[in-house]
Amino acid sequence: MIVIGGRFKVRPECRTDMVDLATSLYAPSRSEKGCLHYSCYQDAGDPDSFLFFEEWESQEAIDQHFQTPYFAAFMSRFPDMIIGQPIIKLYSVDSVKQV
Repeated sequence: MIVIGGRFKVRPECRTDMVDLATSLYAPSRSEKGCLHYSCYQDAGDPDSFLFFEEWESQEAIDQHFQTPYFAAFMSRFPDMIIGQPIIKLYSVDSVKQV
């Protein structure tokens, strides 16, 4: 499994649009083969800060996700809505344990 954690700050005037844009990815992304979890969270302490948290079965599934029209539409708007550079990390997970 691969986990993606993407943190970024959004321009305050774009906050509502970011929520709408991010949630528009939920249904199509979650229905993709290889998607285990797909969410975006707004920081309660800093409403301009967001986190994408995704779990994928494989790198191939992620690569296919990045090629979808809805992800391309998201990426066409995303850079103009954020402040600075996003911090995106991919974690390769060997095992998962419920606690």
